[in-house]
Amino acid sequence: MQTQNQLYNLPQQPQFVPVGANLQPPMHYETYDNTAVYPDQVFDAVPDKVPGSKVNNSSNISCDVCIKKNKNASAVIYCGSCDKKFCSQHKQFHGDMHDDHQTCTIQEYRANANKMKVRFCDKHGDQPYSVGCRDCLSLCCVKCLSGLKNCTSTGASHKLLSIEELFAELMKDINILTSELLNKEGELSSLSKKAVQSISEFETETDTFIELLHTTRDEQVQAITLEYQRLETQFMTQRKARQAQMSKFLEEEIDGALSMIHLERLRMEAKLEHSHQASFPSNYIVYFYYEVFLLVKSQT
Repeated sequence: MQTQNQLYNLPQQPQFVPVGANLQPPMHYETYDNTAVYPDQVFDAVPDKVPGSKVNNSSNISCDVCIKKNKNASAVIYCGSCDKKFCSQHKQFHGDMHDDHQTCTIQEYRANANKMKVRFCDKHGDQPYSVGCRDCLSLCCVKCLSGLKNCTSTGASHKLLSIEELFAELMKDINILTSELLNKEGELSSLSKKAVQSISEFETETDTFIELLHTTRDEQVQAITLEYQRLETQFMTQRKARQAQMSKFLEEEIDGALSMIHLERLRMEAKLEHSHQASFPSNYIVYFYYEVFLLVKSQT
């Protein structure tokens, strides 16, 4: 039969299964009489400490012996074999009577109380859980052994191990899973670094391409500007030459003709002023109509 001090270091979480088995954690475990045992009845459902938190050591834990005597003395040790806490005085008495019992300081007990507390069978309340099945992870006490049924996982006989052995087996699986997680973590970390480097290189390529675009744009804009300047110069040269021709035509042709017409009009007015009414009809064709007609025709 297992001694109680062999049952203290129970695994904190029951939801680990052998490698290769169904990884879906059960909501509860079945004992050998098919009664449901929930994790918080056997294992620690909540961790004792959250990483980074402080353990509350301000409240004193009283000595169990002193409490029965209506005294209040702070406990200094805990005995897992007796499941009792003792003050400094009763620690000495306990040590003299049970020197083979495993004890720990009250600080260790405070930090690991849930793990160190003996867990008793749900059906046989006076018996602690002593063995478990490697396949279905069911637990039982010594009184449960007489009514064992087949394993719910394999349908065959249970593969019974002590709590310590079962814990060790599960820890092997956990270590394998942890190793696999570390390997995967390393792979993902390496992939993350490569991704960061790729993003950095991609950003550098983007900046280089944008810089090249700007350079090409500036060169093309400069070339286009120079071409438009050339075209503008050529156009202005042509326009100025044409304007000079127009100015020359204005000065030599139009202004000359205008002067001749103006002089002829003045001459005609002078003739009209000095012509007699009687002679006007005979001179009209010669001096007025014919000369004016030839002048107008010559300027069209």
